[in-house]
Amino acid sequence: VPEALQERFLIERQLLARLDHPSIAQLFDAGETEDGLPYFVMEYVEGQRLDQWLENENPEVGLRLDVFALILDAVGEAHRNLIVHRDLTPGNVLVRGDGAVKLIDFGISKLALETGEVVALPDDQSTEARTGTPGYAAPEREGREGANTLIDVFSLGRLLDLMMPSGKRDAELEAIIASASAEDPHARYPAVEVFQADLEAYRAGLPVNAFNGGRTYAARKFASRHWPFVTATLAVFTMLVAALAWAAVSQTRAERAQT
Repeated sequence: VPEALQERFLIERQLLARLDHPSIAQLFDAGETEDGLPYFVMEYVEGQRLDQWLENENPEVGLRLDVFALILDAVGEAHRNLIVHRDLTPGNVLVRGDGAVKLIDFGISKLALETGEVVALPDDQSTEARTGTPGYAAPEREGREGANTLIDVFSLGRLLDLMMPSGKRDAELEAIIASASAEDPHARYPAVEVFQADLEAYRAGLPVNAFNGGRTYAARKFASRHWPFVTATLAVFTMLVAALAWAAVSQTRAERAQT
């Protein structure tokens, strides 16, 4: 076994040992064989690849967003442990029958500095290590500079794009996907937590920052969340206006009757 491959194997084992999250495949044991080769024992996950789950189950929108929220939470946990996955694809997300998610395959992950920048790992010159899976790898992965946690944000945006086909999204969701998967890293959500907060706001009927709709948009969102209160207020206001108008008409009639 090439030395560089063994070293990457050991690093993946170290990365997995730092992660303890219900949506990340768990590392149970690790060690070396009698021949000195490293090994680790992983949790067995009986589930479908994300793309297969979407095709086979055709889940409703709410469940799709529930599953994606679990993926976001798992990646956020990895980032909090200074780990960048770098290969977030449908094949590396397994969905179980109960809707639980397991993120797998940290084989080309990187350790991140607290600034979000990543540090190089052995054998990191390969095309696969640089570019990742086509369609899900951020554009900046093609180079050696600027790779950080934002590459996972891009991949998450592409996953959400896959999970929410055009017939199942609105303008706000389009804006969220566009912000996450922007070609320019500076135009993306700056962190998974910000992406997560915007998606939670969307699901709660709150204003979505990525949509940037201004005050009128915020007012519409408020009205849609509190429509009973708004409707009652408008009804009271209408009755007050009608009462005032009637009083004015009555006053005018009374004055005319006196002259």
